[in-house]
Amino acid sequence: MRTSGELRPGSIKSVTTGFTLVELLVVIAIIGVLVGLLLPAVQQARESARRMQCQNNLKQIGVAMHNYAESHGTLPVTFRGLPPGDAYNNANTGTSWITQLLPYTDKQALYDRIEFGESVTTNLAVAQTILPQWNCPSDSANPGRMTGRANAPSATEFGTQNYKAVAGSNWAWGNFPGLSAPKGRNAGRTNGLDEGNGVICRGGSTPRAIVTRLRDVTDGLKNTFFVGEAVPDWCNHTWWFWFNGSTATCGVPLNYQVANGSGFMATNRGDWPNNYSFMSQHVGGGHFLMGDGAVKFIGDSIEITTYRHLATISGEEIVSEAL
Repeated sequence: MRTSGELRPGSIKSVTTGFTLVELLVVIAIIGVLVGLLLPAVQQARESARRMQCQNNLKQIGVAMHNYAESHGTLPVTFRGLPPGDAYNNANTGTSWITQLLPYTDKQALYDRIEFGESVTTNLAVAQTILPQWNCPSDSANPGRMTGRANAPSATEFGTQNYKAVAGSNWAWGNFPGLSAPKGRNAGRTNGLDEGNGVICRGGSTPRAIVTRLRDVTDGLKNTFFVGEAVPDWCNHTWWFWFNGSTATCGVPLNYQVANGSGFMATNRGDWPNNYSFMSQHVGGGHFLMGDGAVKFIGDSIEITTYRHLATISGEEIVSEAL
């Protein structure tokens, strides 16, 4: 016998709860707005971290350059290492200034494997090594090793780098407005590629006779570019292969580009002579290592005269624009 408070089986109605279509659409819209607000912030935070890593890479390069100068009395040099008149190819024996810094960037073991005086083919295993410290994390197109490098076997991969020494501002590979022979140490020289007015230039068949000492930087270390950013996807850089891909000019504006195949410095992939300037994947400018070890972010809008003055070591120019 049931009491009055008991319910008979099946007398309880099931109640179904959930979102209506309108409520679901509202929730989806809110989530979409939140993602739209947060995603740029996340991307900005990631890029900020990448920029800090890039700055740190350059700072460490600066420390290495000063330690090298303290040990050798000069800054590192770069040279062809080939007899006069020989063609530029993978049989050449020269190396870039970067190889000389390997012992000062925790790469002594790699440096010890180099057979100096031998061709890049003989040293291929070393030349293919990826050096993370020499690659900017913001350059997603640079995996650290690429094919199609200048004057090297086209199908062979070589280690690449995003940082190039500043060879001055009195030259460019081609004709660009406002370039002139340098003042100071290399006064009257018009071949800036080999004898520019910057800190490290392309050398001859032996280490260049005119090397740079820190005391040669009479414009002041804090007012002189030493190393800047580059984008190896647009030209044939390799950290190893002697001189051509390891220096650049400030005679051409930072991040200067024109349409493929037209004008000066056309950005044709695989043609490094047409892109012998500084470039960066950071929005709005690029990083430069100064002679005193500081790293500055230089904006695209920097006045070209100021930009060129900062690239010389003894031009006696006055730099008035704040960095």
